[in-house]
Amino acid sequence: RARLLATDEHLVERREFWIGLPDRLDGTGAAAAVLAAEAAARIEQVLEPLKAAHDAEMETLVEEVEKWGQGKGGVKLLEARHKREQRRIRTDEYMAGLAALAGRYRGEVARSGRREFAAVGDLVARKCEQWVFNPNLDLALQSLMISLPRLNGS
Repeated sequence: RARLLATDEHLVERREFWIGLPDRLDGTGAAAAVLAAEAAARIEQVLEPLKAAHDAEMETLVEEVEKWGQGKGGVKLLEARHKREQRRIRTDEYMAGLAALAGRYRGEVARSGRREFAAVGDLVARKCEQWVFNPNLDLALQSLMISLPRLNGS
């Protein structure tokens, strides 16, 4: 992940997205779905260089298998490893985004004194624990966004 982030042109933009996310919540499922989809698209940006490296690695392995007549077991193992790596990076990116999101609410507690925002950290932590067992991160993020308090108080 560190190698990917070192060359990531969108890192600051992605963090600002997560910090600004509460300003775009309106309490509806439609807004939550749109924002979850936008978050997923931003996270996929991180994976683009990794996927390119994976494609090159797979191409090399397939060429070797064809050249030397080896079994395809190595290809399946490599595919499985690539999926694990992508899942790990994707999950790490969601966690980093959620940390930025929770930080925004903590800042609002300090700025406004509104105590209802203090519980957001616990809510985010509970959702993160659930994500360990939930393969659909987008749906889990939508659920979280619907649960988040609106900053404008309306």
